[in-house]
Amino acid sequence: MSDIKGQLVSGAMKLMQTDAARKVMASQQFQNAMAFAFRATFKVRNEVDGAKKKVANGFNLVTKDEVRELRRNVERLERRLRKAEKKSQDDAE
Repeated sequence: MSDIKGQLVSGAMKLMQTDAARKVMASQQFQNAMAFAFRATFKVRNEVDGAKKKVANGFNLVTKDEVRELRRNVERLERRLRKAEKKSQDDAE
């Protein structure tokens, strides 16, 4: 499978080096189409994420983003605790 992907990437790189491909990529229509595609992708992703969050909340479940945020908070608190313990030990000496 990765061999096919490598061949596709290699072929795409060769294609992008041609004058015709450069002209197409430089055209305003192509740039507008790419901008539209990125905006549409972003919009769809946000809508899907919102729908997932609604479903998770409806079933009283946590989302992956909420778990990630909680993990970050716990790690931050653990670092603060280690610093406070170290300071307490240094002050005791």
